[in-house]
Amino acid sequence: MCRSLTLALAFLCQIAAPALVAAQSPEVRQQLSAFDLRLASLTDSTVVRAIERELDRQKGEDSLAVFQRTLALLRLNQLGDPWATRQAVGLARRATKAHPDWPLAWHLLGRALLKEGDRKAADPLELGRRVGFGDYEDAADALAHAASLEPTYLPAILDLHQAVIETRDTARLSTLLLPALRDAADAGVTAPAFLFYLGRVERSVGSPARARDAFQAYLREGGNRGIGLRELAWASFALSDTTAATTYYEGAREDDSASVAAYRGDLSLIVSDDVLAGFDSTDGEPRVAWLRQFWEDRDHEALRSPGERLAEHYRRMTHAERNYALQVNRRLDSYEMFAFLGSQVRFSGSQFWDSSLDTMTTTDREAALTEMADQRWTTINYFELAHSLPLLADTTPFDERGLVYVRQGAPDTVIKTVAHGVTTNETWLYRRADGDIMLHFGGTPEDYRLRPSLMAIPLLGPNSSWFLYNDRCGIYADYCKALVWTGPHGLRKLREREEKVVAASIAVATQTDAYELRFGSGLQFEAAAFAVGRSGPLGMVHVTWRYRPGTIPVAEPGTIVLLPTRVRAVLLDSLGHAMSWRDTTLTVRVRAGDTTIAQVGRVSLTAPSGTWTYRAALSVADSFGAIAPRGQVVVPSFESGGIQLSDLLLAAPGEGAPWIRPEGDTAYVTPRSRWFRSDPLTLYHEIYGLREGESYSASLLLKRGKRTVLSATYAGIGSFDVTRVYRTLSLNDVSPGEYTLEIAVKGEKGPWAPSSRPLTVLKGE
Repeated sequence: MCRSLTLALAFLCQIAAPALVAAQSPEVRQQLSAFDLRLASLTDSTVVRAIERELDRQKGEDSLAVFQRTLALLRLNQLGDPWATRQAVGLARRATKAHPDWPLAWHLLGRALLKEGDRKAADPLELGRRVGFGDYEDAADALAHAASLEPTYLPAILDLHQAVIETRDTARLSTLLLPALRDAADAGVTAPAFLFYLGRVERSVGSPARARDAFQAYLREGGNRGIGLRELAWASFALSDTTAATTYYEGAREDDSASVAAYRGDLSLIVSDDVLAGFDSTDGEPRVAWLRQFWEDRDHEALRSPGERLAEHYRRMTHAERNYALQVNRRLDSYEMFAFLGSQVRFSGSQFWDSSLDTMTTTDREAALTEMADQRWTTINYFELAHSLPLLADTTPFDERGLVYVRQGAPDTVIKTVAHGVTTNETWLYRRADGDIMLHFGGTPEDYRLRPSLMAIPLLGPNSSWFLYNDRCGIYADYCKALVWTGPHGLRKLREREEKVVAASIAVATQTDAYELRFGSGLQFEAAAFAVGRSGPLGMVHVTWRYRPGTIPVAEPGTIVLLPTRVRAVLLDSLGHAMSWRDTTLTVRVRAGDTTIAQVGRVSLTAPSGTWTYRAALSVADSFGAIAPRGQVVVPSFESGGIQLSDLLLAAPGEGAPWIRPEGDTAYVTPRSRWFRSDPLTLYHEIYGLREGESYSASLLLKRGKRTVLSATYAGIGSFDVTRVYRTLSLNDVSPGEYTLEIAVKGEKGPWAPSSRPLTVLKGE
């Protein structure tokens, strides 16, 4: 103790206390700053405690000594004394009362309150959703007052930014922080850190144009180049600036850890660590190439023009930042706590009873959830327990609406119920070609959370659920039934079906990302893809579509019009990389109002052998359009050494897009799979792997389920490279129904090679 006191006295002897009247001078501020830095170099809490006690013992009216003692108490807090902040707050409050016009006093009070808020937020015994927020708000008020007394007082302004960010209160961003930052900018403050914060706050709640100006100034003043370019790109994307992408990739070349972490953080909002491993393995120019390919693949997967998906990502981040900011401490709310405890009770017979799931290793946790699923847990119990674990992102600045928004974009429908006994709620509906997504959010106004069912939204009245069902009856038929069904068995069945829909929706919404095309009006069309033909070593995939242009109300009936028809198609591998892509516009001559004529077209793509996912979209006159559901197509291997068959092309006179073969023959391609019995069908397919002059045998079967209703056999002579087969098919003797057409071919040696496709036979003409 004596040694600590000696060191403390030696430390204090180096500090000369100036007169009271000079306590606001730049020299005093420099001296306090030096004192603070000296304290930061001390790692022995007993020495710092001795300094604080010696300053307390002096009991003088010297304001500088009061400020020094406050700084010593804050350093003690950093060294592990959580209660020192209370004393620091008390001292600083007395200083502001004694000298209410001193920015320095208000600044120290703000710093002390920030530390007190941190102490409470870190204490697990402090209960509530906004633990420490009262201190953060008081800190923001104190620091804002300091900034108002002296707009150029940079330390107070920077700490004000921290305080307001900690409160997660967008109102304070607008009313406290933004005015203080703008006043400082008008007063001529140009420090890089200040310009950085100014740009971010302008982007969040102010003007994107001012944000762009601030980040340009930040770069001019020598700020971190990679960080500055990334922030400048973000602000430019918000303004739809065409130079934003160039700025984005320029910043991605920088290799400092802060810049790389910022770019990685933006990507982590929409992709998993498996995908990010590719980003982590690159640097400099290769990282830029990786990012270009990443965003190009997402453009193609979404059937978008180059650059659209990247710009949309930052537009969504801006929207989420402005509208879905998280305003609470992320702790279990009462609903999730009940779910967690209820899960433990119901699972009390297992070996996991004595273990807290959220302290398990990842392997043990997955084993626990697997065992629970094996014991026939319902979807809701499984999801509640999983959701109380850190499986969803709790580290983003958004609530879970923001997380979904960044991944999926704006929902097509948003429903909120405001009624007696109904707590905070929202339902989002995304209408998608591959299946609609329905999500329910509930919780508090400061923190919306995903719920596994509409009935998982807490209710405060016995009949309040009626309001929830009634408002959502138009988007999900079972909610309409729930309004009139009163039996417990029927309601339980409805809820089980709904839980499965919502669980699947949550999985898609939180584990994938999308940027679906949207059109002013819908369009009914069919699309399909067939692997037939080859182009050198690659196979050809024909993406074909069919629609009735006369149904589109673009002119008076009977008028001849030219309709621009835009077709977009892509082939994707299992990882989402685009192998082949087409975006073309055709002109279709049509008589308005004539619904008897179908327009059929095709585009050709190429791909190596393998299984590919295809997507296609059709839009007409810029206002009407639709996206076809995803499908798969298999390109045969031309070098496998055995016989391979292409897909089967069925067409009828006037019902197919012509595909003129290099040899002069013509095959017809159509996505149509429903045929009348009277339709005279043509069948075309190709055989690969036969030798020149090799004879082959073929069988044709039309099956309804396992029963064969039509069969035929034929033989032929093979050609080198590819053998083309044309046949006709009559359905006159076939009853209406669902069928499968199967073709199998066998050479002189080897097994049968099959190919098949479904078709529907309709009666009528």
